[in-house]
Amino acid sequence: MDSNWNKHTGLKDPTCALKFVWSSIKLSEGTSASCHRTTYDKIPEGDFGKFHHTPTKMATRKLMLEGKWPGKGCEYCKKIEDAGGISDRMEANSMKSELFSTTNCTILEMYFSNVCNQACIYCSAEYSSTWEAENKKWGLTQNINDYALDFFQDKENFKRIKNEFWEWMEDNHKPLVKYNILGGEPFFQPELLENLDFFESHPCPNLELTIFTNLKCPEQRFRDTMDHIEFLRAIGNLGHIRIICSIDCWGEAHEYTRWGSKLEEFDRNLGILALDYKDIETEIHMTMAATTIRAMPELVTRLNYWNNLRNPLREKAPEVKSGVKENSKIKPIYISGNFVVWPNHMAPDIFPAGFFEDDFKRLYEELDKGVWKYRIYELMRGYEKSID
Repeated sequence: MDSNWNKHTGLKDPTCALKFVWSSIKLSEGTSASCHRTTYDKIPEGDFGKFHHTPTKMATRKLMLEGKWPGKGCEYCKKIEDAGGISDRMEANSMKSELFSTTNCTILEMYFSNVCNQACIYCSAEYSSTWEAENKKWGLTQNINDYALDFFQDKENFKRIKNEFWEWMEDNHKPLVKYNILGGEPFFQPELLENLDFFESHPCPNLELTIFTNLKCPEQRFRDTMDHIEFLRAIGNLGHIRIICSIDCWGEAHEYTRWGSKLEEFDRNLGILALDYKDIETEIHMTMAATTIRAMPELVTRLNYWNNLRNPLREKAPEVKSGVKENSKIKPIYISGNFVVWPNHMAPDIFPAGFFEDDFKRLYEELDKGVWKYRIYELMRGYEKSID
């Protein structure tokens, strides 16, 4: 994979573009990191703008410039690269050069709160209010990092820092190139509508907006929100729109692992995205866990079905594994993935090497039946090797 980052900045491996251009912010905890896999630091109270240059970020940048892997979460990418796979770092370093900066935040990822209508079995109170309520009901400790727990438990902190965030956005939204909204569940949170209202009065025609969702949303509410998003795109207040739908597999394994999800509801809303909003990019993000890998092939089967309906007109193309590609501007549903590293008992690498070999073989067979680029195969083979 080409490293546009190295070419553009002259910085060598193992430097990572995310360390310099990306900030992940957990607003309800008052913390920030250079990506969601790495160590989070406190955002200085009353000085929100320092979120992009916290002590940990500065220290890890220095180590990378010295040619060293910094640890503190970066082991995830190193493990994948050592196995010959495509890591988040490699993906980031191949981004377009307009995203690159060694001083400014151009990619902002926001976790506004943990408000969520599911309790995925590998998740926690940090990302799910359903888990938070369950822990309170049974007197269990909230599994949130100590440095963030006090901030998290005092809800007045959230009101204050959210005001600080919007004040920062007022003056700093224009340099942003990518803006990601996660949860919790954004379609279940009032902050998503606050964002859409903000972009009505603050046009960002070149901004790429990405929303992560579990698609657990009543149909009319989902359509109303998507209409609002599509309107902002159509009038030029937003640029490219991507909706990333979180689902790991298909069938009973999905409903068990992503507790609270109903396949019928997910499939309905995915169909709405695929057929009624063809100008909006749709992506499926699969988290590989001990309970999900064996039912991943069935998920790809269902995605092949929706892709065929989304754009049935295809033509031969050698760069696509299956020998076909879309012959219009309508993009097929894309696949991305990762694998669980915590909690340990949910990580797929607890099993012996080769345990999921037949399941990955079936996965590749289903990919062969669809419109999937070589990169998807490379991604999945990298994960298969990393898990072994």
